[in-house]
Amino acid sequence: LQFSCFCILLLKYKLLPNFPQLYLFLRKFFHSGFVETLLLILDFEVSIFQMTNKNLDLKVLNEFFIERLYKIFDSVNPTVLKAVISSGERNIYKIYQKVEALNPFVESDNFKDYSATFKRVANIVKDIEMNSSLNIEETLFEQDEERDLYNSFKKIKTSNFVTFDEELEALFSLKPQLDSFFEKVFVNHEDEKIKTNRKNLIAQVYLGFRNIADIKEITI
Repeated sequence: LQFSCFCILLLKYKLLPNFPQLYLFLRKFFHSGFVETLLLILDFEVSIFQMTNKNLDLKVLNEFFIERLYKIFDSVNPTVLKAVISSGERNIYKIYQKVEALNPFVESDNFKDYSATFKRVANIVKDIEMNSSLNIEETLFEQDEERDLYNSFKKIKTSNFVTFDEELEALFSLKPQLDSFFEKVFVNHEDEKIKTNRKNLIAQVYLGFRNIADIKEITI
């Protein structure tokens, strides 16, 4: 009964998708540690009801929720969880899926090389307003490296991926095109339109990742 009340509360605040997904999440992820996890969840529930009696602050609830996630995902690189949370994701089942998809990439032997490339992506777009239109005009491309990156990313953007693993693999496969772009293309072109077009291209790649996780938050 307590656990059911807890789930209903999470559903009310849209922190979980639905009961079947919750069941699958718990069954799949917590094979041997279900009891310990249940205790964490029940602790979360009790604390929420305590806060409810004091005019529940959703900001406090959100912070408490995130704090508990770090305890649940204590076996993965904490910056992987931070990257997923920083993307704005609050659906606990999707957080689980994204963390499980991203962590193997981060733990791989060659991730350091990937990290350098994608950190550069994040650095270039740090001053760009990500909620703007980020239009790209193909007619403004001057170099083959711009066209190659754009066409490769467009193919990924229009694909329908079944899992986050597939989507991440496709996004990480952009490394050669990105490296060529950074080596041959001068982003801060004297022509403001070309400069904006190039930054928008990199920004769209960054947003492609941020739909899953904010890559600038990952450290190894």
